[in-house]
Parts: sequence; structure tokens; C-alpha cells
Amino acid sequence: MFAKWQPKASENWHSYHSNIDYQSEEWSHWWGADWVRTGLPGYDKPGSSDITLSLAGLPDFKTESTKAVTPPQWLLDNPGTRVAKRDNYTVADYLIEWQTDWVKRFGVDGYRVDTVKHVEGEVWKRLKAEATLSLEQWRKDNNQSGQPFWMMGEVWGHSAYRSPYFDDGFNALINFDMQKKLDKGAACFSQMADTYQSYATQFKSLTTLTQ
Repeated sequence: MFAKWQPKASENWHSYHSNIDYQSEEWSHWWGADWVRTGLPGYDKPGSSDITLSLAGLPDFKTESTKAVTPPQWLLDNPGTRVAKRDNYTVADYLIEWQTDWVKRFGVDGYRVDTVKHVEGEVWKRLKAEATLSLEQWRKDNNQSGQPFWMMGEVWGHSAYRSPYFDDGFNALINFDMQKKLDKGAACFSQMADTYQSYATQFKSLTTLTQ
């Protein structure tokens, strides 16, 4: 029924929420409080730090947790998910396994990662390392070659400088200074002059420091 739901003339797609009881205790059978924090009955409330907040109202996986967890039953009962119970796996262990499974099966050679600052750097390092090994194995099994596994990160407000995120496994980060100028720059390139001047100043400073 819900799969075929469409808004009526007086509704929009957000009206779908009127069909959901967000106060039901049945939410305990969803991911479970050991997996995520969210504003549902029986779950920990989101925090205020980058790691624990609820970004855009979405549930937050407890990637920092060291507690062993079991995947929810609805995932285990669906063979299409390829999810299996592992001994002593944490939330981060499962998420890394599921992401690298795409690399193992299809030879995916890179990820564009959203909202990087909301997950611990150690988790990104592990993802990069395990995805790299998985890609190397896939290429060996399929007689392929290519560049190392690549990770592009999105950190809101990041500009053109080398930050600690590079040490967490990211090869590049989205340059928001450039993004904000592109529309005006397309009409008149001089509108991007201050952006390029900022780059020149930063790079000159870095060159001076390394000499």
C-alpha cells in the first residue's frame, strides 16, 4: 500500500509522514538503539557534536561505538541485502564491510563521500585501507589494472588547502570556495579573481615554509 502512495491535491510528498506513527514502540524492531541515535521511542537522542548530531533530521549511525552488535532481523531475513551476522562486529565494522562489498563484487574504484566530518577519521582510514585491498584483489581476479582506490570527500566550507582529512584517506576534498564562484565566473571570469588570489597567497606561503 505505502509503495503506491501518492499525495492528494491538497498534499505534497512530505504528507507521507501522516501515515507513520513516530511514537510507536514498534520502532525497537527497526535498527535498534545500539545501532543509531534518533528521536524515536527507546533510542538515544542525538547529541550536539559533529559526530553525534542528527544531520538534516536523519538517524545517526553510532560509528564511534565499540559495542558488538547484530544486524536487525529485517536485514538478515532479506537475502537481497547480502547481510550476515558476524561475531564481535561493531557498527563501523558492518558499515565498512557493506561498503567494500561493492568493491569486491564490481571493482568499484572510488567513492565520493558526503558529510565527512560527521564520522571519525579512523573509520575513514579503515574504509580506505580495506577498499584498497578489495580493489587490488578484484583486479587480480579479473586480470585488470588501474589507479589506486580513490576517495573524494565533502566537508562543508572546505576550500583549497591541505587539511587533516587527507591523512584520513581522502585524495581530494570538494572546494566550496570554487563552487560558490562558478556561476558568476561562468558569466565573467573576473568574478573569480579573489578566489584565485587567495590560492596564490596560500601556495606562496606554503612554498616559503618548505624552503
